[in-house]
Amino acid sequence: MNNNGKDGFTLGLAVFDALPVLLFSASILIITMRFRPLLFVIGAVICAAAGTGKVLWKLIMALKGRDVMILAKQFRFLMPAGFLLIALSVIFAAGSLDIKALVREIASFPQMIFFCLFFLTVIYMTWLGKHMDQNDASVNWKEQTVNTAAQLFLFIGILLCIF
Repeated sequence: MNNNGKDGFTLGLAVFDALPVLLFSASILIITMRFRPLLFVIGAVICAAAGTGKVLWKLIMALKGRDVMILAKQFRFLMPAGFLLIALSVIFAAGSLDIKALVREIASFPQMIFFCLFFLTVIYMTWLGKHMDQNDASVNWKEQTVNTAAQLFLFIGILLCIF
């Protein structure tokens, strides 16, 4: 087993990359338990699959030294498509949602702090994605650290909303 990977994509990076995917999946599962429109569920599954594909790409790079580009490239298309479906499901269901109660819950202390931290880290992660070389393993470590923090903030915020 080659732990050095191709171009610095190590087993450690691949495993670390799985953390935000797991945190996102747990967050979306909690939300799906309360908000069940089919479009939302399909979008959530697509997002989770896109993240899983990216993790698999890094695992293959680390373990086999092979660059299966379809697993890397799919992320750029599937993730936005999944989020679009999630957004559309929320828009279509807006009439049946108690928006005021939802905003009140999100804006309550202490979950408000975690949701603000989530949005700030997502903004930073977006900046990194546009200004850094995505094929550089050191950049990936930085992005995945920020992504893990973002997903952890989201997960904690959601947990605080339901408990």
